[in-house]
Formats: sequence, structure tokens, C-alpha cells
Amino acid sequence: NPPVKKSATGGAPRSNDPEARKRIEVAAVAYATRYYKSIEGGERTVESVERDAVGWDLNAIGPADTLKVEVKGLTGREPVVELTPNEYEAMRSPEHRKHYVIFIVTEASTPSERAHIFRYDAKASTEKKAVWVSHSGRELEIEERTGARLRG
Repeated sequence: NPPVKKSATGGAPRSNDPEARKRIEVAAVAYATRYYKSIEGGERTVESVERDAVGWDLNAIGPADTLKVEVKGLTGREPVVELTPNEYEAMRSPEHRKHYVIFIVTEASTPSERAHIFRYDAKASTEKKAVWVSHSGRELEIEERTGARLRG
């Protein structure tokens, strides 16, 4: 495995190797694409919107709706990820959240890779707190952060 460091903000660990990060990202997107094309994933048509900066990576198009899938790939087992401001804004948006999916692939690019899929739960959510839940009933913990990049 490539060297991994904890991010400076104490967030999700990241590989120091850009090629390894890209390989993990590509493997995770391929996993999500296979999933949504499968019977289990709804036999959807999948299109990449990664280059469009819309706040998610894939459109998973089914007969009744289009899911907006943000894919995150990790080498580790714990589904701990960070979203960009654009991704987080799309996730929280009342316009998108009903169809927005957080698709985390742990141990990506290995035989043990596993999906952790979170969707917005309108019934469990309140005006002050949006709740995201996995198929297994696991609630997504959301820790909001703010930051700045400074250059001298």
C-alpha cells in the first residue's frame, strides 16, 4: 500500500501518492457503475458527470428517477471521507438531496472492496438536522468544517 497520512485538518486519511489516489478513485467509480448497472442497483443507465463540476460523479438513470451519486474511494476499512464545498452544497440542497447518494467504497481496488451507500431520509430528518442513512440502517455522522488556505 502507498504511504497514507492523516489530513492536516484531522479528516479522512489521504495517500501521498497522486497516482495511487487516482487509481483508488477510478476503482471506486467503476465499482459504483457496476453496482448501479446490476439488478441490485436497479439496472440503471450510468453516465459520468465527473468533469462537469455539478457536485457529484455519476448520474444513475432509472425509469422513475435519476440518482446523483457522489463516489469516494478509500484504501482503508472505515467509511470516513471529506466532501468538497461543491459536493457538500449539492448534498444539502433541497433540490438535489432527495436523489443524492453518498457511495463510499472501502478497501477499493482489492478483493475486499465494499460499498457503503447513504441516502437522505426525509422521515427521520428535521428542519434543523438532515439525516442520511445506509441500507443497513447506519446513520451518517456529519461534521461540518470550515477552513482557509493561506499563502505568504
